[in-house]
Amino acid sequence: AAMGPPGGARNPVDPRFISLFNTFEIQFPDRDNLRVIYGSILNSHVQNLKPAVQQAADQLTDVTLGLYDFILEKLPPTPSRFHYIFNLRDLSRIYEGLLCSRKDDYDTGAQFVRLWRNESLRILHDRLISKEDKAIVFGKIAELVTETFALDASYVLRDPILFGDYGNASLEVGLTEEGDAKQKVDRPYVDVTDFPNVKPIFEEILGLYNKENKHMNLVFFEDALEHLTRIHRILRLAQGNALLVGVGGSGKQSLSRLAAFTSGCGVFEITLTRGYDDQAFREDLKQLYLRIGVRNEQVMFLFTDTHVADEGFLEVVNNMLTSGMVPALYADDEKEVVINGVRDEVRAAGFGETKEACWRYYVERCKNNLHVVLAMSPVGDVLRTRCRNFPGLVNNTVIDWFTPWPEDALRSVSTVFLRDLDLPTEFRDTITEHMVLAHQSVREYSAKFYDELRRHNYVTPKNYLDFIANYKKSLVEQRGKNSDFSARLDGGLRKLIDAAADVSTMQTALSKAKIEVAAKAVEVNELLDVITASTAEVETKQTAAAAKETQLNVDSARIAIEKREAENDLAKAIPALEAAAEALKNLKKEDITEIKAFAKPPAAVQKTCECVQILKKEKEIGWVGAKLMLGAGDFLKSLQVYDKDAITDKMVRDLGKYTKESNFDPEHVTVVSKAGGGLLTWVFAMINYNAVARTVNPKRAAVASAEKTLRMSEKELVKTKKAVGELNAQLADLRSKFEASTAEQKRLKDEATLMERRLAAAEKLIDGLASERVRWTADLAALAVKRTKLLGDCLLTSSFLSYAGAFTFDFRRRLVYELWVGDLGTRNMPMSVPFRLEDLLTSEVETGQWASDGLPSDELSVQNGILTTRASRFALCVDPQMQAVSWIKKREGKNLDGKVKTFNDHDFLKQLELAVQYGLPFLFENLDEYIDPVIDPVLEKNVTVNEITGAKTIMLGDKEVDWDENFTLYLCTKLPNPHYGPEISGKTMIINYAVTQQGLQEQLLNVTVRHERPDLEEERERLVLTMSDSKTLLKQLEDTLLRELASAQGNILDNAALIETLDNTKKKAVEIAENLAAAQVTAKELELTRVKYAPVAKRGSILFFVMSGLSVINSMYENSLNMFLTVFDTTLRTSKPDNVLDNRLRNVVEALTYDVYNFTCLGLFEKHKLALSFQITIKIEDGEGLLNAAYLDFFLKGNLSLEKSARKKPFEWWPDQGWEDVMRLIDLGSETRGGEGDNDDAVVAEVPKKDETETEKDPVAALVASAIGAVLASAGLPALSSPTLVHETVTLVVSGDPGDDGEPGSTKEPESESRFEKTTPPPAGSKFSAIANHVCANERAWREWYDLEAPEQTPFPGGYSQTLDTFEQMLLLRCVRVDRVTVAITRYVIDRMSDKYVSPPILDYEKIFIMSNALTPVVFVLSPGADPAFDVFRLGERMGYKPGAKLKFMALGQGMGPKAAEMLETGSTRGLWVMLQNCHLLPSWLKTLEKILEKITKPAADFRLWLTTDPTDRFPLGILQRSLKVVTEPPNGLKLNMRATYAKITERTLVDCPHPGYRPLTYVLAFFHAVAQERRKYGKMGWNVSYDFNETDFRISHLLINTYLTKAHENGDDALPWGTLRYLIGEAMYGGRVSDSYDRRVLNTYLDEYLGDFLFDTFQPFHFYVNHEIGVDYVVPPQGHRDVYSNAIDKLPLTQTPEAFGLHQNADIAYYTNATKTLWVDLVNLQPRVVQGGGGVSR
Repeated sequence: AAMGPPGGARNPVDPRFISLFNTFEIQFPDRDNLRVIYGSILNSHVQNLKPAVQQAADQLTDVTLGLYDFILEKLPPTPSRFHYIFNLRDLSRIYEGLLCSRKDDYDTGAQFVRLWRNESLRILHDRLISKEDKAIVFGKIAELVTETFALDASYVLRDPILFGDYGNASLEVGLTEEGDAKQKVDRPYVDVTDFPNVKPIFEEILGLYNKENKHMNLVFFEDALEHLTRIHRILRLAQGNALLVGVGGSGKQSLSRLAAFTSGCGVFEITLTRGYDDQAFREDLKQLYLRIGVRNEQVMFLFTDTHVADEGFLEVVNNMLTSGMVPALYADDEKEVVINGVRDEVRAAGFGETKEACWRYYVERCKNNLHVVLAMSPVGDVLRTRCRNFPGLVNNTVIDWFTPWPEDALRSVSTVFLRDLDLPTEFRDTITEHMVLAHQSVREYSAKFYDELRRHNYVTPKNYLDFIANYKKSLVEQRGKNSDFSARLDGGLRKLIDAAADVSTMQTALSKAKIEVAAKAVEVNELLDVITASTAEVETKQTAAAAKETQLNVDSARIAIEKREAENDLAKAIPALEAAAEALKNLKKEDITEIKAFAKPPAAVQKTCECVQILKKEKEIGWVGAKLMLGAGDFLKSLQVYDKDAITDKMVRDLGKYTKESNFDPEHVTVVSKAGGGLLTWVFAMINYNAVARTVNPKRAAVASAEKTLRMSEKELVKTKKAVGELNAQLADLRSKFEASTAEQKRLKDEATLMERRLAAAEKLIDGLASERVRWTADLAALAVKRTKLLGDCLLTSSFLSYAGAFTFDFRRRLVYELWVGDLGTRNMPMSVPFRLEDLLTSEVETGQWASDGLPSDELSVQNGILTTRASRFALCVDPQMQAVSWIKKREGKNLDGKVKTFNDHDFLKQLELAVQYGLPFLFENLDEYIDPVIDPVLEKNVTVNEITGAKTIMLGDKEVDWDENFTLYLCTKLPNPHYGPEISGKTMIINYAVTQQGLQEQLLNVTVRHERPDLEEERERLVLTMSDSKTLLKQLEDTLLRELASAQGNILDNAALIETLDNTKKKAVEIAENLAAAQVTAKELELTRVKYAPVAKRGSILFFVMSGLSVINSMYENSLNMFLTVFDTTLRTSKPDNVLDNRLRNVVEALTYDVYNFTCLGLFEKHKLALSFQITIKIEDGEGLLNAAYLDFFLKGNLSLEKSARKKPFEWWPDQGWEDVMRLIDLGSETRGGEGDNDDAVVAEVPKKDETETEKDPVAALVASAIGAVLASAGLPALSSPTLVHETVTLVVSGDPGDDGEPGSTKEPESESRFEKTTPPPAGSKFSAIANHVCANERAWREWYDLEAPEQTPFPGGYSQTLDTFEQMLLLRCVRVDRVTVAITRYVIDRMSDKYVSPPILDYEKIFIMSNALTPVVFVLSPGADPAFDVFRLGERMGYKPGAKLKFMALGQGMGPKAAEMLETGSTRGLWVMLQNCHLLPSWLKTLEKILEKITKPAADFRLWLTTDPTDRFPLGILQRSLKVVTEPPNGLKLNMRATYAKITERTLVDCPHPGYRPLTYVLAFFHAVAQERRKYGKMGWNVSYDFNETDFRISHLLINTYLTKAHENGDDALPWGTLRYLIGEAMYGGRVSDSYDRRVLNTYLDEYLGDFLFDTFQPFHFYVNHEIGVDYVVPPQGHRDVYSNAIDKLPLTQTPEAFGLHQNADIAYYTNATKTLWVDLVNLQPRVVQGGGGVSR
């Protein structure tokens, strides 16, 4: 085993453990040894270097050791500098760096010494956390270099000092264009001189990195380059590991990745998933070792504090750092595979082939290839604890401490990121400077925030980058909106201007058009007359023509019929004609020639020829003539065209002579001659035709005649039609002219009508939108101005969105409206004056919607709504009153169904994936200070965009999920003051939703008015809704006006629908505006009425903050706003009604104060109840402006000066600190006298003596009466009117002197007062200025007062009781008798409030049951010896819930969670009572219990849950906030203890025993029980051992008394068994707990004193304790009803002297002194940590 000496984060080891070993102590090598060791190392290296270098190296070892010794002495480790642990490893690392030098790179000794300076700074300086520490190292190095290397000092000490081998890195890292690895190049480790030389190198390397990896946008300011060089140096060294310490966003990871890329290392990181554990971590590490061991790759293992899902991971990392290997990483079979994988290489290297050799080789290779880089946050104690538990984190790493970015870095980053933004040149530098100031100011205010309010806020570079991004986005968006709105306004205005310009032109044109229309009308009328006459003529001719045409049509039809009949008759001859024609066609010229050739033709042929001659009308009939006829060339042709109709009757008769012959027919003739037959056929055809034609011709003649007549008529008709056509043409021409004239007339008329309509529309448009034109013109001009002011406005809104979330309202105001606005003003940056965040970031319409969704409407809540909806980071709401959760749930509505989870839900990751994928909202509620790192990619929005498809994805755990831009994540915690580190602050927007006093006052005013005047509240809510809707509609209507005007096409005056729309829109807008104005007037009137109820709301707000502030004392005192509102509502319902408003308000205020006091006291331990009373009192006084904050600060803390005052205390008996307090009080009196904030001016310095005249008293009375009147007025109370009453009031206020019994207002004075009045009074007009002088001059009086047992009940010497009010008297009492301050506080509370505020309520289980419900568990906070189970069981039996039946109960323990959950489910559904005891024993299950209770939304009405627990900070906040907390602890003081005991004793209990001694003995036992418990507070003076005497002891003892007295009564025994009772009570019950013999003796002595027949002695009444001097008598009341004893208890003094317990009166001093100091500590914790106004209390 090996270990370091104890100390410096190393704990001592048990000697019994060391005794098991042979122990050797290894001394640290002395200087000579170190010189030899490191000198040898260096000399062996420089032998190969140049002589100048060798000469310098000879002296470097001594210089190094001198520096090392100096640092060990000057920079020892401390809690904040836990890592200032320097050892030989650091010296070795310095020399490791020196060994990187080469002959060609270092020519001179100065170069080598400069290298030594670099290495020393890297190892010894880079870990330092403050400028002072760094200056020490710088100074010492400068001193050593100047002494040893004086000639080279200027060169060696030149800054910056940057050494690296990355000058040629761009030639080696990355891939070629073909995707291949580049060739290795020579990389000398040399001085790279300065930042301008380094910056281009890394910019080129960053470009190469971005080509192959996820894009990084880095700004290489000097600080970044310096850290990058440091990390790169570490990674280039074998086994180089780094611990990078800096807040989130400092650039640790980005610079590490780039440094790894530059040094040729790969990067390995683990990816956390749901349930990621040690086994999963080891599986990931196997992949790492596969790369560094098997593949022989150089890999940087980047491990951040967010990766520490289990602290056990660090043990693994520690082993990796120290040994290079993770123990038991591989199973045996896996290890065998690894060994076999390197066996060949081992054999080749000559190391043998054994498993051990192979494994050593593998481990050594892993160690050399592995570079562990730890990126940790320095916030809190976590890193210190981890480094103490795992020393390898410091010893085996080179530490680089990242300090906050310097201003130069901030400027560089701002300049780079704003480079592409369109900004005026003259303001570009101004914007950068303001950004730097804003960032630095938040760092400063975060420190103040912690100092004043003990609340954490961190500002990181991420915030600054977010600030810049917000500014760019906001400026572009706002400019776009401004331009769009300006364009719309400009478009609308142009339309209005154009319409106005057209009016005069249209009026002139309209007059001219009317004249033209009239002239054209005359012309058209004349033309119309001509057309009328012509039309009549045409119509006449048309009528005649139509009649003739009709007749012709009739005739034509008749003729056609006749012609058709004739043609039909004629058609009968047609066949013959056709036959003849056919015969002729068959005849040929040869046939005719044949006939002609006959000399003497046959008779038949000749006759045929003669017939032909007859038809042809030949003159010579015969053969000769026939031959001539036949010889004609056209003979056949003539026959074919023969005119058949020309045959005469004579021809027919002549032919008849031939045709009579019987054989003269074509058939017979054809036999003789073919030609003859054909000719005869033609002849017969002609004869037949003639025969037919003879009948037909008359008809044909008639037809021809008719046709002729018809033709003539048609000609006449044509002529008529032609005339009609000409007339129609003329008429058409006239009509055309008429139509043209009419169209022209219509056009002119339409134009005139259009002009009239346009004129009317223009007038309507201009008149209707006249106000809009004026307003839009002004708005357009304002937008132009606003556009320039956006430069400053967007700066302010962006800084607010980036930095202000975690701050309270006051800090936000100071930052935004005072510091940042003021800075922009001094820089003359354009911005809106006055500037309001809400003007740019939201609208009244939106805030109205938020209000309707449940977000309070005060300024803080509106700001929180802005931050939640506008911030670039997801909101993490610090929401102790659960207002954010309620608002978010109502705002998102059904979108959140199934999307409200905690990190304890097993399916939260699945639901989150769905929400991310589909763009739904997701809410994590009930967060504690741990946020599962598995959601870090979502919080950081690490979205990957596919370059091809453009799809966005994100890695959630080990799964890639599509990213929807609509996705919104909310995180909410109920913790009132959580501590989230800078990493969380950088990933989320922490928003402080804690309600302010003013904001709560507004909410409570609504609640009060809703109860007292529901009509007013309903009207107000209706008005709010109406005004919100009206403003929304008004905005929409104005947008409609602008949109319609701007988008209208063509001439707007022609768009009647548009004009109508605009007119209606305008009317609606005017109507809505009027209604809105009326609503605003009504709202103001309502507000005037509502504000009358403000005193109730103000008091409620004060009380809530008193109640909620108690959680700083004890985490179990956590109360929610909902629980307070329950008490508030109950008070409104139950407080005394009154018709007079002032009386009613007074009743409610008083009842509310007492109800809150009672409710809060239920859940407080006794030691904190007086602190509550005092806190309520001073907060109420502060709210009324009556509290002097400086006096309160002094009262709580006294004189905090570390220097003793110049004036020494005059007497030994005066307390040392008390005298220092007196000195401070004197200064305080002079500071506050007459100064602002001194609210005690009503108390005069000197009270007039009794013999002074009334006139001398009047000025005092007037002064005090004026002050009292102001107070009464502020409280809403009637002023004093009677002068006597005023003077009496003055007397009471000035003296404030309670009587003997401690009751306020009593005028009885102790006898000793006259003795103190004889001392010299202080000077008039002062309060504390002469107190020291008065003490010195009146030692005897002050000493006598100091020695009093209860000095607070006696006036101060010198009349100070008359010159000081009650509170100021406590200041003086603090300086003299600290032990009596607790009593004085009690008296002060009684004086200012009432004695009921120092009498906590009695624990009444029935009332507790009434206050609870099915959804409100009752949490019993246990104190030693307390067990409320019996009382709950007894209550259950009375109400029908018998234990074991309808009251289920179990004590929690290991593995009992599932059974308890089952019991809860059964009880909630069946209406049972469930009691879970000792919840503190199973804290791991309580989160599950909280989740179960959240899911029980509709339990049975009778269901009740009772929980018991010890105070524990692991009790879930959600249960505490929704529960009724009850502390089971005996009350403080005899009176309150006995009152609590008798609260559980009823008359029925007392009647149960018939013995007359039972009632007195019950009272005696109650007194004894109270004494036994009260003695505990006196520590060892009370009991040697603090015993847990509890109610069970009393209950069983009481039962024993009942049993024995009942038996004695039944047996008629006069003597009671006192011995038995004393033994059973003193030895068995109470004595059973007593382990100390002296304590047992005290206990038995009490019983001997309290139990005996003397209790019933009427001649010598028994007194427990009596002291007539102070008016105290503890006696057994006379026999009577239970109320007799209860009333006697109520008359007992609130505080008791220790003599009542048989103790010396000085026993109170130690008790009350300790109690006072504890009380002061609690009260200091309850106060705000800042001096308010002109001075006030702080912690």
